[in-house]
Amino acid sequence: MIPTYENNLIQSFQIPEPETPKKVHKIDWEHNRLLSQTIKEDEAVDQNIKVVTAVEYQEHQAMPDWFGLAMKDMYGMPRSFVKANLERLVKEALSYYLVIKRLYDVEIIDIDKESLGLECTIELQDGTTFKEFIEVNLYV
Repeated sequence: MIPTYENNLIQSFQIPEPETPKKVHKIDWEHNRLLSQTIKEDEAVDQNIKVVTAVEYQEHQAMPDWFGLAMKDMYGMPRSFVKANLERLVKEALSYYLVIKRLYDVEIIDIDKESLGLECTIELQDGTTFKEFIEVNLYV
């Protein structure tokens, strides 16, 4: 005979709804500090994009495994190779950011011998679109 058990645990188990962040604080990029000033959603998305693309992928233990732009493998590669892969790398870095729906109208720009720029239009899940400029350093 197979024992039977009441299924009370499954019936009482509830999954809590994830909390949405209530405040995003502004970063002072000139002085490398966090300000007490809070920012609105569009500016927060712009700031988060800059943070994700400024951090090297899997270089900092304080960051999650998925966080950052994987430029380390591009160091020392020919400029044309980096330009060909930059759009893909930025899309991969931002793919975990669920607020972003897509990137389009991507243009790679030469800034100087040590950096490239990626100019694109970003569409958010709510339909909002805005232009973004991301500067990427080619050397350590």
